[in-house]
Amino acid sequence: AQHKSATAAYFEYLESLAPHYREILERYKVEDFAVKVVGVGSVGTLCLIALLMASDDDPLFLQVKEANASVLEPYAGASEYPNHGQRVVLGNARCRPPAICSWAGHIQSSADETSICDSYAT
Repeated sequence: AQHKSATAAYFEYLESLAPHYREILERYKVEDFAVKVVGVGSVGTLCLIALLMASDDDPLFLQVKEANASVLEPYAGASEYPNHGQRVVLGNARCRPPAICSWAGHIQSSADETSICDSYAT
């Protein structure tokens, strides 16, 4: 999978949000990332926790998870979405209350940069 820098990925994530949520998160800057150990169903995928800060006493943590092709693709066909992260975000939005999915966004991999792949953040 192709990757992009954490900063570029964060700006792309912001662009995938509804404008009223993007406006709130634009106050935050990426301070750090930590690799997270994933559960059994996600073994082999990248999972990060991002620390964002708006000020010294205003932290926000986002989980960033790599999104691969659905295990159902061989049977149901390819997703209608060009980005696996977008498929996860929009699929979850259909099934969950809006408040749970408000901050969910996606990131597309790119052939010319190097560090976050097709992913989604919640």
